[in-house]
Amino acid sequence: MQQAQNTLIAERLWIPADTQAILWDMDGVLIDSVSAYLVICNQLLRQHFGNPVIITKAFIRSILAYEPVKFFELILAFVEKTYLTPEATKSIDKMVTAFRQARHDNVIELNPGIRDILKAARSQSLKMAVVSNNPTADIKSILTRSGILDDFDSIVGNDIKKLAKKPAPDTYLLAAQLLAVNPKKCVVIEDTLIGIEAGYNANCYTIGVATGGTDFKSLEQAKGVRQVYSSFNT
Repeated sequence: MQQAQNTLIAERLWIPADTQAILWDMDGVLIDSVSAYLVICNQLLRQHFGNPVIITKAFIRSILAYEPVKFFELILAFVEKTYLTPEATKSIDKMVTAFRQARHDNVIELNPGIRDILKAARSQSLKMAVVSNNPTADIKSILTRSGILDDFDSIVGNDIKKLAKKPAPDTYLLAAQLLAVNPKKCVVIEDTLIGIEAGYNANCYTIGVATGGTDFKSLEQAKGVRQVYSSFNT
């Protein structure tokens, strides 16, 4: 299926042979955010509202692409509607602060295959950046605790002034600029439709992986996606 002009990284990821940089989303791609956030969010909801307020893994997946404030706005709106909890959304500031602290305090596991791909990409002198819909300090903290921050040349968060958030291409274009690489020579790896759109709009070679917010079929049907993987496990 793969053509001769493509290169295989760590026996599991095909990229164009002329690729100079890989631009990674974080949640759902590098780290197993779905599993981690399911536990964290349900703990926070139980502490704040008591039993039986819970959210499901499917619900976490459906909102994974959003930055922390919007993420919890959607959770609390769901709680208010589903559990008839009046004014649940007024807890937004407290819940976001607690959520961000929990991410700082916990080690979030890497998705299978990620460590091998990062090591192989480094050995082939590929530049790498993380482009995430999270504040830059949060990204650095999470990746430090997961043990992979030093694998990246640049970190681009959603708090850089004058940059529109995904699905706008701004953050991916900035990452390419920081790495001094033409966006057309960059591979973007994303797990959500919003991220795929951002990578496509930035004129990058965009790959989907169904380890986060979007299932394989939906990623496969997304405009601009060039390849889709179920995971990077062997």
